[in-house]
Order: sequence, then structure tokens, then C-alpha cells
Amino acid sequence: MKKITFYFILIFVVRSQIIIAQIDPTVTAIINSVSIDSLYENLNYLTGEKSVVIPSGTQFIFSRAYSNPGNFAAEEYLQLRLRRYGLETSLQTFDAGGGNVIGIQRGIKRPNQKIIICAHFDSRPYTGSAPGADDNGSGTSAVLEAARILSKFQTDYSIVYALWDNEETGLNGSSFYAQQAFSNKDSIVAVINMDMIAWDSDSDNLAEIHTRDVQNSIRLPER
Repeated sequence: MKKITFYFILIFVVRSQIIIAQIDPTVTAIINSVSIDSLYENLNYLTGEKSVVIPSGTQFIFSRAYSNPGNFAAEEYLQLRLRRYGLETSLQTFDAGGGNVIGIQRGIKRPNQKIIICAHFDSRPYTGSAPGADDNGSGTSAVLEAARILSKFQTDYSIVYALWDNEETGLNGSSFYAQQAFSNKDSIVAVINMDMIAWDSDSDNLAEIHTRDVQNSIRLPER
């Protein structure tokens, strides 16, 4: 895990300008709250190293692959975790058979404008063990950590903590959410995607943050 990744993520969410973040005591408190131990603990539950206690019983999540029993256990577990932080939680089901886990933190000044912090929680392969620690247990763990910390603060915008399902089968979960958001004319001001943030392909121990224009999207504003 790379703590610098979370530094920039949390800075963008609260103030979206690094210069302000350097002197703002609230941002400093948020940064200092990021816990590597907490991130690893999240992974232990998501990858079957530790058992989870959910309404359907105590079990180990050895696989989060689509249609695997562990995938449904992960849905339950993630809802419980987000609910623990006082968030409005829901399971958004769609025709492909998956379920996006959604947690909402209502903004104070602009509750109808949303910042989405997201990751997909399903994994591969579809047979045998599929712990998916890098892809994408790491991103899922980061979303949980962001929710743990940011839920303690009042924010201007609403924050949507979104955990997509069935992404490995064709980006089904995020596509469904996007379609629903378009139909509902949601106002989404920023999306922070946590895909495979612990994957270090060249072992240089450096984290990268990529921002780019995609179709009609724009970069996060620095204001």
C-alpha cells in the first residue's frame, strides 16, 4: 500500500487544491488519520485471511468472482462496513446479476452535487481461489478507509462511496450506475477511481495519479 496515494485522494476530496491542503488543519488531520494497518486489515477480510461475520453467517471470502458465494458474502460485508460509518447504504442490483454496494454521505451546502470515490470489488478467476488482493482488493480497501475517515467530517458536497460488481465481466456495475445517474440527471462533479492502486509493476515503490480527459469528462478543478 502506498500512503501517498491516499494523501492526494483525501486532499482532492476536501479542498481539491494542494496549496490549501498544506496549511489547512482539517486536511492535515485527515491525512494523519490514514492508517496502513487499517488498509491491510481490510484486505485480510476481503481476501479470506480472516473470517467475516455477516447476516448469512461467519465465513471466509476466498473468492469475490462473479456468481461465487464469496461475491455475495462480500456484498453483505461491504454494506455492513459502510453502514458502520453512519452512511446511507444500498445494494444496486442490475440485470447482469451483480450488486453495486453504495454508501452516501450527504453534503451540507451542495447535497445534490456528488463526488464519487469508487472501486470494483469483484475478482478473477471464476474457478478456484480468487482473493484479488491487487485487483481490486486494494482499491476496495482504500474506499473503505476513505469512508472511515471522511464520514467523521462535514463536507460541502455529497460523497458517494461506490463499490462496483461484475467489472471483470465487462464493466457492468459501473456502466449500470452511470446509466442510472444519467437518467436521474445526477450532478457528478468528480470521480476518483481506485483501481489496482497497490499494483507496483516495476517495484519502484512509487505511486502515480493519472488525470486525463475521457470522452466528455474533464479534469478535477483546482479551485
